[in-house]
Amino acid sequence: GMLLNTIGESPTRKQNVIWVHLHKYAGTMMCQKAHVQGERLSNHNCDWPGDGWAGFGRSEPFGHLAKCRERATRKLITFSMIERGLEQGDLGCDAITGVMLRDPFKGARSTVLYHNFSFVKDLEKLLAVIAGEKKLPEINWQGHSRMPQNFSYQFFDNFVTRSLSGQQFHVPPGAVTRKMLDAAKEVLKRIDVVLVLEELNTHLPQLAKVFKWNISAMSVSQKVNGNGHNDE
Repeated sequence: GMLLNTIGESPTRKQNVIWVHLHKYAGTMMCQKAHVQGERLSNHNCDWPGDGWAGFGRSEPFGHLAKCRERATRKLITFSMIERGLEQGDLGCDAITGVMLRDPFKGARSTVLYHNFSFVKDLEKLLAVIAGEKKLPEINWQGHSRMPQNFSYQFFDNFVTRSLSGQQFHVPPGAVTRKMLDAAKEVLKRIDVVLVLEELNTHLPQLAKVFKWNISAMSVSQKVNGNGHNDE
């Protein structure tokens, strides 16, 4: 099912917004802000129905890879998130795009907290894998809060470059190249709104100008994901 936002007036904007939700990079906060602003949303933390975090929802009857054109032309949803590695066709259509960046160490720390990673059992092994000292171990992800089976090292090994560079998210540990970094930078240049979490107050005017949001009463002091810590 899909619950749509009916709060207030939607922004006076012709184009839909596609938000690139880097996992644990304040996406939930941005979804909450979009709700307050009157955007029409899905009830899947703003992810597109059937195209959720890391592919969750694909097994649903309506599950599919929702590319840019579909997201841009649907009238029922004015603001949707892509919470997976970008692929060809996700950007470049008639939609407004945005992304949040943050200190990568803090992003990794938030992933550790949210997904209940143990340093000794999990992180120590993964860091050794990324450094090329060990092969990727079989890790039992039960108890790791919806962590997909084929995800682990990616969050601690150039996560943003993997996510933005296009169909490169699952390259092996330590295999991210300068060429991938350059590709990610080119993608960033194409995104209309680029926010930095640690400097968010100074970046808010972008939301007013490009998304037509009312930022006069917008608070950015609290980031909550319902997981017991104040970190996205």
